[in-house]
Amino acid sequence: MDSIMESRIIQWLHEEFEDEEVIVSESDGGEEEVQPMEQEDRHQVQEAVSEDQSSSSEGDMPLSELAQNNTRDDIYVSRNGTRWSKTCPSATRIRSQNIRFRPPGPKGAARNAETSLSCFDLFFDESIFEILVICTNIYIDKIQNQYQRERDAKRTDLVEMKALIGLLLGIGVSHSGRRNLNDFWDNSKGTGLQLVYCTMSINRFRFLLRVLPFDDVNDRDERRRFDKLAPIRTITQKMVKNCRDNFTPSDYLTLDEQLVGFVNNLLETLWIHRVYPKQT
Repeated sequence: MDSIMESRIIQWLHEEFEDEEVIVSESDGGEEEVQPMEQEDRHQVQEAVSEDQSSSSEGDMPLSELAQNNTRDDIYVSRNGTRWSKTCPSATRIRSQNIRFRPPGPKGAARNAETSLSCFDLFFDESIFEILVICTNIYIDKIQNQYQRERDAKRTDLVEMKALIGLLLGIGVSHSGRRNLNDFWDNSKGTGLQLVYCTMSINRFRFLLRVLPFDDVNDRDERRRFDKLAPIRTITQKMVKNCRDNFTPSDYLTLDEQLVGFVNNLLETLWIHRVYPKQT
């Protein structure tokens, strides 16, 4: 009896052990199959939560800040504040209605000019000469009592003013801007220019250069309080307007600077250290 019971107990124990192995093996296989599914689901849930959070934060953010955040990701900002784009702009054709082609060259009345004098009159017109004559005579009347002879401080006119400007242009064309002024009127040594000494005397030439203003000297100080370029403002504006009305520059126009030696008490001059004017 005892042996029979002992054999049954041993059989029962073996049966329970085999059932546990089967359950463990089935549970292990199930975990290997189920675990990747749980990780994927968890990753999808995290992405959905992050998307919901970003969408909710973007929905609560003002449009101006949202656009600013988007543009910040696409640009670099240098130390001096220059903004550089990370992406190349898309190359698109410009619409025909947005293309404004202005052919360079003369325009308006300048197209009908045939001589050099007529071209010069377009840019340095009669109104500019009239301003020079009026302002010069105002200054001559102011200093005329300082001369003993009236003819030494005689008033000028339109013809003489044009002759003066012509002499200045002639001297400049001959590249003689730094020559001694007496050489132009000295015909005994052959250094003089016939254009110069046949137009006016050297004393009259020097006098006109000394009394030639570009504005009315009586109210200059008052205008200068508001405009530092008041002495030449009127003449400059007229010449700029004439240039715009009669000539169209090309797209390849470049502007350069020229340092001119100047000695005077003019407030508009600028001192540049260790930079000297070019000797011509």
